[in-house]
Parts: sequence; C-alpha cells; structure tokens
Amino acid sequence: MPKKPHVRVPKIARKGKVVPIKTKIDHPMETGWRKGKDGTPVPRNRINRFVCAFNGEEVFKSDFDAGVAADPYLAFFVKVEESGAFEFTWVEDEGRTFTRSASILVTWDDGRNPYKKGESHETQDKLSSRRRGLAIRRVRPAIRCSRRC
Repeated sequence: MPKKPHVRVPKIARKGKVVPIKTKIDHPMETGWRKGKDGTPVPRNRINRFVCAFNGEEVFKSDFDAGVAADPYLAFFVKVEESGAFEFTWVEDEGRTFTRSASILVTWDDGRNPYKKGESHETQDKLSSRRRGLAIRRVRPAIRCSRRC
C-alpha cells in the first residue's frame, strides 16, 4: 500500500529563476511477472503516470514503463514567474490517484519582498535600493599582528 508522497519545493524563489523540484512516492511497483510465496502470480500494480501542474497549467509529465524501480524518485526544474501552487498527481494501474500540493512565494529582490504584479520594475528597484541602503553597515578591515597568535 503506497504511503503519502514526498515533495520538496523551495518556499521562496526570485522572479524568473529556475527552481529544483523533487518528488518521491513509496510504491512497490509490481510488474505482474513475479510469483508469490504460494506460486501464484502477483497482480500488476504500478504507477504509470505522473503530472505536475503549476497554477492549473501542466509544466511536467512523465509516463512510466515496467522497468521503473519501486519508490520512484523524480527531480526536475521549473522556471517560476509568479507565486502559486504546484499540484502533483500520480496515477496507478488500478485507477487510484495520489495527489500532493506545495506552494511557492516568488519575490523580486533577495527573498524578503513579495513580487506584486501592479508595481513597475522602476518602483521595485527604488524600494529595493532604499532597503539595501538602510542595511549597509561600515565594516572595519581585520587587523593582523605580525606574529602568529
């Protein structure tokens, strides 16, 4: 019996960056060729399709064949332009589907300020430079002595 799928999505990303997405589902992936302890064939039961959608738009899909190992792991990359939710769906031979979702916050600077569609890039750059200017501090160079301490 498959357990809950595992998904790893970054919580925050900059606008226009490519982010890694990692998924894994615990599943035995029975091919139907193996025989059980009593000699009867084990029924075929495997995941045959995976789909990833971002804000309702399909961004990645994969069809699995019989050669895929148990507990399939997928890693792929997606370019994000806006905040939203990823929806991951695995489809089994028996018709069961397993779903998981994860959200991502897209920012326009170093990860602290969310991207707002209504603002122009000039406004965002001004705000960003002001915030960075407040955060700049004067740093003294390190002083080293002539002998090893």
